Amino acid sequence: MFDSLSSGFNFLKKKSTLILTPIYFFILILGLTFYNVIYNTLLLTGFFDIVVKKAINYPIILNSIYGVYFWLCILVFFMFFFTFNFIYYNISRTNSEKKNKESLFTGFKKVLIISLIAYLSFAIILILGLLLLSYINIITFILFICLLIISFVLMLLYYLAIICSGLNNFTVKQSLSNSWILLKNKFWQFTAFTILLYLIIFVIIYIFSIIVDRVFYSDYTAALIFGIISVFFAVFYLINSLSIFTKKFI
Repeated sequence: MFDSLSSGFNFLKKKSTLILTPIYFFILILGLTFYNVIYNTLLLTGFFDIVVKKAINYPIILNSIYGVYFWLCILVFFMFFFTFNFIYYNISRTNSEKKNKESLFTGFKKVLIISLIAYLSFAIILILGLLLLSYINIITFILFICLLIISFVLMLLYYLAIICSGLNNFTVKQSLSNSWILLKNKFWQFTAFTILLYLIIFVIIYIFSIIVDRVFYSDYTAALIFGIISVFFAVFYLINSLSIFTKKFI
């Protein structure tokens, strides 16, 4: 476990990772810009001032106010979700020991299918979560906690499926099957490893935030760039470490 945590930093030595870096930066900047546009639009149109009795009504209100733009945003969010997953697939691919690696187009199709399944799954979970929050009591609270646990398991399942796909020339079905077997047999190991990873990433982000506050406090552009670098470093480390750890069991 601990050797995988230390080996996760070796992405800095890989040429293929360096090729992905500018692509990742570009997509991340686009993602942040899109998020800011959405947030400012909601702020200016007074959406945050709307108070409803039931949380499940929020999607209905969004649809009634923004119409087709609401659905376009959902589509764009999926595009970013898929793109990041494809980058994660390629990071895992660098740890593969297969001599005859599959083509990027084949990987593209597999990641697209897994991303679509994951996106729809989390959309259903979001709707169920809003529904439970609309009727708060002891039972719905317990069910909401169970839903959060299911979300965590599914997050691991889909990330491991993408990693398995990158490490081996698995089909989508094989990737999801191997991911499920790993979780079923090594759930606590992967849970502990993921928690350790997030703690390390928290420390990395915290250190970078201190540097930003102390060095770039008067330069917004430099602070933004440095912040993106910290996110890049953390995300690449997370996926690379998880990929190395997963490779031990498949």
